[in-house]
Amino acid sequence: MNRKKYIGFLMIPVFLLATGFIIFRYNSNKGKTESISSYQLQKRKSADSYNQQWLALSKQTDAHLEKLRSEPNNTKSNLALATIFINEARAWGNHAYYDAAAMHYIDVVLTTEPKNFEASVM
Repeated sequence: MNRKKYIGFLMIPVFLLATGFIIFRYNSNKGKTESISSYQLQKRKSADSYNQQWLALSKQTDAHLEKLRSEPNNTKSNLALATIFINEARAWGNHAYYDAAAMHYIDVVLTTEPKNFEASVM
């Protein structure tokens, strides 16, 4: 009986320390995920980096990013970039980066236009 009391008293501080650690880690990582203001296409490391289709896609992406620098809430450019990043994730398999990029641009559209159908179905 005495042993169970000690275990119970030890579990309370361990639980509180674990909870505090989780809260601390959550708050310290909060700013890191929001630090990327604009996503870029990642360079391809194969022969496809000299492909005409890749060069045209890169120019198109740069044009949309330039539009967003002058007009950050441009719906067409945000949706076009989201579509480009979704297609790149499918083509090259870098879902961690490109899915986050697509969600960033979709979130921008949905904050300005919550009822935008095209953004809500992406």
